[in-house]
Amino acid sequence: MNIADIILELDDELNILSLEYEGKAAEFFKPSFDMYTGMNILDILVMDTERLAGTVDWRDKTFSYRMMDCGKEKSFLFLKQIDKRMTMLEKSLDEMDCGIQIYDKDARIVYINKDSRRISGLENEDVEGKYIAEVFDLDVQDYSTTLTVLDTKKPVMHRCDTFRVNGKILTTTNSAAPIIIDGEVEGVVLKEWDRSAVKKSYEYMEKVQQGIMDFISCNTEIARENKIYFDNIVGESRKLKDALNLAKRVSVQDCNVLIYGETGTGKELFAQSIHNESRRKGKKFVPLNCAAIPENLIEGILFGTEKGAFTGSENKTGLFYQADGGTIFLDELNSMSLNMQSKLLRVIQDGKFRPVGSQELIETDVRIISSCNEEPFSSSIRKDLLYRLSTIIVEVPPLRDRKSDIESLVMYFSDKLSPRYNNRIETIDSEVIDYLKKYHWPGNVRELEHIVEYALNVMDDGEFRIDHIPKHVMTGQVEEEKKSIGFFEDSIYDSELSYMVEKFEDMVIRKVLERNDNNITVAAKSLGIKRQSLQYRIRKYGIIL
Repeated sequence: MNIADIILELDDELNILSLEYEGKAAEFFKPSFDMYTGMNILDILVMDTERLAGTVDWRDKTFSYRMMDCGKEKSFLFLKQIDKRMTMLEKSLDEMDCGIQIYDKDARIVYINKDSRRISGLENEDVEGKYIAEVFDLDVQDYSTTLTVLDTKKPVMHRCDTFRVNGKILTTTNSAAPIIIDGEVEGVVLKEWDRSAVKKSYEYMEKVQQGIMDFISCNTEIARENKIYFDNIVGESRKLKDALNLAKRVSVQDCNVLIYGETGTGKELFAQSIHNESRRKGKKFVPLNCAAIPENLIEGILFGTEKGAFTGSENKTGLFYQADGGTIFLDELNSMSLNMQSKLLRVIQDGKFRPVGSQELIETDVRIISSCNEEPFSSSIRKDLLYRLSTIIVEVPPLRDRKSDIESLVMYFSDKLSPRYNNRIETIDSEVIDYLKKYHWPGNVRELEHIVEYALNVMDDGEFRIDHIPKHVMTGQVEEEKKSIGFFEDSIYDSELSYMVEKFEDMVIRKVLERNDNNITVAAKSLGIKRQSLQYRIRKYGIIL
């Protein structure tokens, strides 16, 4: 990245004494620009000579310019053609959330982005082209990440540099790498982070982590005070009874259990019931929604942290420590990163965990109940971890597969919520029951609870009628019926059979996908085809998930 494409030497009257070209600029500019030697720059360019920097047009091209007065009745004008791609690159680097500095092989500054100027207090200074030590007060090479990289030709990662800029002492965390072109080191690119900003970021992460831990602790106490047992799970349908019977049988054992079911089916109720009817019922039940925790915090939350592990970290116990002797419930395990899954697998295999930043291994005696909202063996869960966690798989059926339970669930939620709203459902209009049994229930039991809650807010005589169902549910059902199998415009019957078959297949696939929350694995199973076959048809019909 050259400082200029054209360098013009000017006399005290601004006549052009000579023109020099940098790099490949000679190929593009020299043949047509040399003719200006001896002419006055103001006869060629419209520019304000009082301004030391700006932009100027010359021969249908736009240049950025910088004036440098060298005394002795001589000055230099540096012109650099404005390249749209380079402008985009510089704008992009300015949007980075860290400082970026680029140096040439002689440690002269080629570029500094906006954040780096802010960190170093160089917002209004012209530093491009200057040697590093002219800008940053450095005594020896060992204290400069950039000079170290130029000397060793190797990257330097996460090193703290302390230096002085304009009399101000700064400490930054730096990472840098050599820029190698054709086997030669042509420069260095450096990333820097303000240490005070890094510290504030970690302090914020600590507060977030502590908030999550407090929330989990609160939920643990609530779960302990409001214990859930299998008898609290409402329903008499065959599929639900099968799931309950299996869960009851394994609760008295001490094996790990994986609960599989769509969002809103009540997987945590099963998990709590298994714990509360196990030999561990006197110990803690600790739930964690893996999808709700940022990836950079989950390891510390599960295993704890030791003071000094990172800036601002404190000694904190993790959930595995808190759940010792009891049960930890990892909800939506399929949302956990593969890296974190490998660490969890090690804990399960060894029965020990290591807090972040500690050298000490801590033994743990914890039963793990996990859940996922997609078919386990087609999910993103590592297979070796899955085999460890799925000694028993309990499948909780979606509400559309247990519609005979809807009426009893409505009454259960009415009793549960009536103290809050000072209202109660005494009777249910038959039209409501028919309608709810036709509905496709994308949100499962949780959605039904919200519908009952809505009804308790709007009804006033104890009867649950059709006009007490939320509008979005009514609208959704109408659209569902419109897309139901067999709904065609009359004009389609004038088409060829192959076209009608494809339209029918497209309609069926869209309907089944929607009923299964766009879960490809579950939809393929419902259709009786392979997952890859369904994926092919999704692409074929342009279905957007």
